[in-house]
Amino acid sequence: SGLEPDLSLKVLQFNALLLGPQVIEPLAPTLRDMLVSLTRCIHSEQKAGDDTSMDGDNIISGGTDRGVTTMRNATAALSFGHGLMQMFPDLGLSISSPAIAKVVAVIPGKAIASPLVAPVFNCFGRMLWISPNALDEIFANDPNIDEKIASVVSTWISVVTSVPANIMTSSQAQKISFINQKKACLSLCSAVCRSPRLARVAGKEIQNFSGQMIAFELTLKLDLDALVEAASGTTRKVVGDGPLGDLATQNAEMLKSDPLLTISLREASLRMNAATQFDM
Repeated sequence: SGLEPDLSLKVLQFNALLLGPQVIEPLAPTLRDMLVSLTRCIHSEQKAGDDTSMDGDNIISGGTDRGVTTMRNATAALSFGHGLMQMFPDLGLSISSPAIAKVVAVIPGKAIASPLVAPVFNCFGRMLWISPNALDEIFANDPNIDEKIASVVSTWISVVTSVPANIMTSSQAQKISFINQKKACLSLCSAVCRSPRLARVAGKEIQNFSGQMIAFELTLKLDLDALVEAASGTTRKVVGDGPLGDLATQNAEMLKSDPLLTISLREASLRMNAATQFDM
Protein backbone atom coordinates (compact mmCIF):
# COMPACT_ATOMS: atom_id res chain seq x y z
CA SER A 1 0.00 0.00 0.00
CA GLY A 2 3.03 2.31 0.40
CA LEU A 3 1.93 3.28 3.93
CA GLU A 4 3.98 2.76 7.06
CA PRO A 5 2.97 -0.40 8.99
CA ASP A 6 1.16 1.50 11.74
CA LEU A 7 -0.94 3.45 9.24
CA SER A 8 -1.62 0.36 7.14
CA LEU A 9 -3.00 -1.45 10.17
CA LYS A 10 -5.22 1.51 11.11
CA VAL A 11 -6.66 1.70 7.58
CA LEU A 12 -7.25 -2.05 7.54
CA GLN A 13 -9.01 -1.96 10.92
CA PHE A 14 -11.15 0.96 9.73
CA ASN A 15 -12.25 -1.02 6.65
CA ALA A 16 -12.84 -4.19 8.64
CA LEU A 17 -15.16 -2.41 11.05
CA LEU A 18 -17.13 -0.91 8.16
CA LEU A 19 -17.15 -3.90 5.79
CA GLY A 20 -16.73 -7.01 7.94
CA PRO A 21 -14.32 -9.94 8.37
CA GLN A 22 -14.08 -10.60 4.62
CA VAL A 23 -11.58 -7.75 4.53
CA ILE A 24 -9.29 -9.60 6.94
CA GLU A 25 -9.73 -13.30 6.09
CA PRO A 26 -7.63 -13.42 2.88
CA LEU A 27 -4.82 -11.60 4.66
CA ALA A 28 -4.76 -13.76 7.79
CA PRO A 29 -1.41 -15.56 7.20
CA THR A 30 0.32 -12.31 6.22
CA LEU A 31 -1.11 -10.43 9.19
CA ARG A 32 -0.15 -13.21 11.59
CA ASP A 33 3.49 -12.98 10.50
CA MET A 34 3.36 -9.18 10.41
CA LEU A 35 2.23 -8.89 14.05
CA VAL A 36 4.98 -11.25 15.18
CA SER A 37 7.52 -9.20 13.25
CA LEU A 38 6.32 -5.82 14.52
CA THR A 39 6.41 -6.99 18.14
CA ARG A 40 9.80 -8.66 17.83
CA CYS A 41 11.38 -5.71 19.62
CA ILE A 42 9.55 -6.91 22.73
CA HIS A 43 9.84 -10.67 22.60
CA SER A 44 13.17 -11.34 20.88
CA GLU A 45 16.43 -11.83 22.70
CA GLN A 46 18.57 -9.14 21.10
CA LYS A 47 21.91 -7.67 21.99
CA ALA A 48 22.70 -4.05 22.57
CA GLY A 49 23.29 -2.41 19.22
CA ASP A 50 20.57 -4.30 17.37
CA ASP A 51 18.04 -2.06 15.70
CA THR A 52 15.10 -3.05 17.84
CA SER A 53 16.57 -4.03 21.19
CA MET A 54 14.68 -2.61 24.18
CA ASP A 55 15.71 -2.27 27.77
CA GLY A 56 13.26 -0.75 30.24
CA ASP A 57 12.47 2.82 29.27
CA ASN A 58 15.26 2.98 26.71
CA ILE A 59 15.39 1.72 23.18
CA ILE A 60 18.88 0.80 22.07
CA SER A 61 18.72 1.44 18.35
CA GLY A 62 20.58 2.72 15.33
CA GLY A 63 19.07 6.14 16.04
CA THR A 64 16.30 7.92 17.90
CA ASP A 65 13.98 8.05 14.89
CA ARG A 66 14.41 4.35 14.22
CA GLY A 67 13.73 3.52 17.85
CA VAL A 68 10.59 5.65 17.94
CA THR A 69 9.33 4.05 14.72
CA THR A 70 9.99 0.57 16.11
CA MET A 71 8.01 1.28 19.25
CA ARG A 72 5.20 2.99 17.32
CA ASN A 73 4.86 -0.04 15.05
CA ALA A 74 4.82 -2.41 18.02
CA THR A 75 2.10 -0.33 19.68
CA ALA A 76 0.10 -0.31 16.43
CA ALA A 77 0.40 -4.10 16.17
CA LEU A 78 -0.90 -4.58 19.71
CA SER A 79 -3.74 -2.12 19.14
CA PHE A 80 -4.66 -3.84 15.89
CA GLY A 81 -4.58 -7.26 17.55
CA HIS A 82 -6.87 -6.06 20.31
CA GLY A 83 -9.28 -4.44 17.86
CA LEU A 84 -9.38 -7.52 15.68
CA MET A 85 -10.21 -9.80 18.61
CA GLN A 86 -12.88 -7.36 19.73
CA MET A 87 -14.54 -7.26 16.29
CA PHE A 88 -14.09 -10.89 15.27
CA PRO A 89 -13.05 -12.97 18.31
CA ASP A 90 -12.16 -16.29 16.67
CA LEU A 91 -10.53 -14.81 13.58
CA GLY A 92 -8.75 -12.19 15.64
CA LEU A 93 -7.44 -14.76 18.10
CA SER A 94 -6.05 -16.95 15.31
CA ILE A 95 -4.19 -13.98 13.83
CA SER A 96 -3.05 -12.21 17.00
CA SER A 97 -2.31 -15.00 19.47
CA PRO A 98 1.14 -16.07 18.14
CA ALA A 99 2.54 -12.55 18.61
CA ILE A 100 0.83 -11.97 21.96
CA ALA A 101 1.95 -15.32 23.33
CA LYS A 102 5.57 -14.53 22.46
CA VAL A 103 5.30 -11.16 24.20
CA VAL A 104 3.63 -12.51 27.35
CA ALA A 105 6.19 -15.30 27.60
CA VAL A 106 9.00 -12.80 28.21
CA ILE A 107 7.19 -10.63 30.78
CA PRO A 108 8.63 -12.50 33.79
CA GLY A 109 12.19 -11.30 34.18
CA LYS A 110 12.28 -8.79 31.32
CA ALA A 111 11.78 -5.02 31.46
CA ILE A 112 9.45 -3.91 28.66
CA ALA A 113 9.66 -0.33 27.44
CA SER A 114 7.17 1.59 29.55
CA PRO A 115 5.02 2.96 26.66
CA LEU A 116 4.37 -0.62 25.55
CA VAL A 117 3.37 -2.11 28.90
CA ALA A 118 -0.26 -0.96 28.92
CA PRO A 119 -0.88 -1.93 25.24
CA VAL A 120 0.63 -5.38 25.92
CA PHE A 121 -1.72 -6.12 28.81
CA ASN A 122 -4.72 -4.54 27.10
CA CYS A 123 -4.22 -6.85 24.13
CA PHE A 124 -3.50 -9.89 26.29
CA GLY A 125 -6.62 -9.23 28.36
CA ARG A 126 -8.74 -9.58 25.25
CA MET A 127 -6.89 -12.78 24.31
CA LEU A 128 -7.38 -14.25 27.79
CA TRP A 129 -11.10 -13.46 27.67
CA ILE A 130 -11.46 -15.47 24.45
CA SER A 131 -9.00 -18.18 25.49
CA PRO A 132 -9.15 -18.53 29.32
CA ASN A 133 -6.40 -21.17 29.43
CA ALA A 134 -3.95 -18.98 27.52
CA LEU A 135 -1.52 -18.63 30.43
CA ASP A 136 -1.39 -22.40 30.92
CA GLU A 137 -0.68 -22.81 27.21
CA ILE A 138 1.94 -20.07 26.95
CA PHE A 139 4.03 -21.52 29.79
CA ALA A 140 3.10 -25.19 29.24
CA ASN A 141 6.71 -26.31 28.66
CA ASP A 142 8.30 -24.06 31.27
CA PRO A 143 9.54 -25.88 34.40
CA ASN A 144 8.74 -22.73 36.40
CA ILE A 145 5.20 -22.42 35.08
CA ASP A 146 3.61 -21.58 38.43
CA GLU A 147 6.05 -18.78 39.16
CA LYS A 148 5.80 -17.39 35.63
CA ILE A 149 2.00 -17.28 35.67
CA ALA A 150 1.96 -15.68 39.12
CA SER A 151 4.49 -13.10 37.93
CA VAL A 152 2.44 -12.14 34.86
CA VAL A 153 -0.75 -11.76 36.91
CA SER A 154 0.96 -9.75 39.64
CA THR A 155 2.61 -7.45 37.11
CA TRP A 156 -0.65 -6.97 35.22
CA ILE A 157 -2.63 -6.04 38.32
CA SER A 158 0.13 -3.68 39.41
CA VAL A 159 0.15 -1.97 36.00
CA VAL A 160 -3.60 -1.37 35.80
CA THR A 161 -3.94 -0.24 39.42
CA SER A 162 -0.93 2.11 39.41
CA VAL A 163 -2.79 5.22 38.30
CA PRO A 164 -0.86 8.52 38.18
CA ALA A 165 -2.26 11.30 40.35
CA ASN A 166 -2.95 13.54 37.33
CA ILE A 167 -5.35 10.95 35.90
CA MET A 168 -7.44 10.97 39.06
CA THR A 169 -8.12 14.68 38.52
CA SER A 170 -9.53 14.11 35.02
CA SER A 171 -13.00 12.61 34.74
CA GLN A 172 -12.40 11.29 31.22
CA ALA A 173 -9.00 9.81 32.05
CA GLN A 174 -10.46 8.23 35.18
CA LYS A 175 -13.17 6.52 33.12
CA ILE A 176 -10.64 5.15 30.64
CA SER A 177 -8.45 3.92 33.50
CA PHE A 178 -11.45 2.19 35.05
CA ILE A 179 -12.33 0.55 31.72
CA ASN A 180 -8.83 -0.95 31.47
CA GLN A 181 -9.05 -2.14 35.07
CA LYS A 182 -12.49 -3.67 34.50
CA LYS A 183 -11.32 -5.50 31.37
CA ALA A 184 -8.36 -6.94 33.26
CA CYS A 185 -10.53 -7.97 36.20
CA LEU A 186 -13.21 -9.67 34.08
CA SER A 187 -10.63 -11.54 31.99
CA LEU A 188 -8.80 -12.77 35.08
CA CYS A 189 -12.02 -13.79 36.87
CA SER A 190 -13.11 -15.76 33.82
CA ALA A 191 -9.72 -17.43 33.47
CA VAL A 192 -9.62 -18.42 37.15
CA CYS A 193 -12.93 -20.25 36.69
CA ARG A 194 -11.41 -22.39 33.93
CA SER A 195 -7.82 -22.85 35.03
CA PRO A 196 -7.22 -24.72 38.29
CA ARG A 197 -3.55 -23.80 38.08
CA LEU A 198 -4.30 -20.09 37.81
CA ALA A 199 -6.75 -20.37 40.72
CA ARG A 200 -4.07 -22.05 42.82
CA VAL A 201 -1.13 -19.74 42.08
CA ALA A 202 -2.88 -16.37 41.72
CA GLY A 203 -6.50 -16.86 42.77
CA LYS A 204 -6.27 -14.96 46.04
CA GLU A 205 -4.61 -11.97 44.40
CA ILE A 206 -7.25 -11.91 41.67
CA GLN A 207 -9.98 -12.24 44.28
CA ASN A 208 -8.59 -9.24 46.18
CA PHE A 209 -8.30 -7.27 42.93
CA SER A 210 -11.94 -7.97 42.06
CA GLY A 211 -13.03 -6.78 45.50
CA GLN A 212 -11.13 -3.51 45.04
CA MET A 213 -12.68 -3.03 41.59
CA ILE A 214 -16.22 -3.59 42.84
CA ALA A 215 -15.70 -0.93 45.53
CA PHE A 216 -14.18 1.45 42.99
CA GLU A 217 -17.07 0.93 40.57
CA LEU A 218 -19.55 1.88 43.29
CA THR A 219 -17.75 5.16 43.91
CA LEU A 220 -17.63 6.09 40.21
CA LYS A 221 -21.34 5.32 39.55
CA LEU A 222 -20.83 4.89 35.79
CA ASP A 223 -23.53 3.47 33.53
CA LEU A 224 -22.91 1.65 30.24
CA ASP A 225 -23.47 4.76 28.12
CA ALA A 226 -20.79 6.64 30.03
CA LEU A 227 -18.34 3.76 29.59
CA VAL A 228 -19.11 3.46 25.86
CA GLU A 229 -18.61 7.19 25.36
CA ALA A 230 -15.29 7.09 27.18
CA ALA A 231 -14.12 3.96 25.33
CA SER A 232 -15.08 5.15 21.85
CA GLY A 233 -13.52 8.59 22.08
CA THR A 234 -15.29 9.57 18.83
CA THR A 235 -18.97 10.19 18.28
CA ARG A 236 -21.16 11.04 15.30
CA LYS A 237 -21.64 14.50 16.84
CA VAL A 238 -17.93 15.11 16.32
CA VAL A 239 -17.33 13.43 12.95
CA GLY A 240 -20.71 14.03 11.31
CA ASP A 241 -22.21 11.88 8.56
CA GLY A 242 -20.41 9.84 5.93
CA PRO A 243 -17.87 7.00 6.45
CA LEU A 244 -16.47 8.44 9.69
CA GLY A 245 -19.97 8.85 11.08
CA ASP A 246 -20.79 5.28 10.10
CA LEU A 247 -17.58 4.12 11.74
CA ALA A 248 -18.38 5.96 14.97
CA THR A 249 -21.89 4.48 15.06
CA GLN A 250 -20.68 0.93 14.42
CA ASN A 251 -17.91 1.32 16.98
CA ALA A 252 -20.41 2.49 19.61
CA GLU A 253 -22.74 -0.43 18.85
CA MET A 254 -19.85 -2.88 19.11
CA LEU A 255 -18.85 -1.43 22.48
CA LYS A 256 -22.41 -1.68 23.81
CA SER A 257 -22.31 -5.43 23.18
CA ASP A 258 -18.73 -5.91 24.41
CA PRO A 259 -18.85 -8.31 27.39
CA LEU A 260 -15.74 -6.70 28.86
CA LEU A 261 -17.79 -3.53 29.28
CA THR A 262 -21.26 -4.91 29.93
CA ILE A 263 -20.73 -7.78 32.38
CA SER A 264 -21.11 -6.90 36.04
CA LEU A 265 -17.93 -7.03 38.11
CA ARG A 266 -19.91 -8.23 41.09
CA GLU A 267 -21.48 -11.04 39.07
CA ALA A 268 -18.10 -12.10 37.69
CA SER A 269 -16.57 -12.07 41.15
CA LEU A 270 -19.39 -14.17 42.60
CA ARG A 271 -19.01 -16.71 39.80
CA MET A 272 -15.27 -16.88 40.37
CA ASN A 273 -15.70 -17.42 44.12
CA ALA A 274 -18.33 -20.11 43.56
CA ALA A 275 -16.24 -21.92 40.96
CA THR A 276 -13.02 -21.90 42.99
CA GLN A 277 -14.16 -22.08 46.60
CA PHE A 278 -12.36 -25.40 47.14
CA ASP A 279 -9.22 -24.38 45.27
CA MET A 280 -8.44 -21.01 46.80
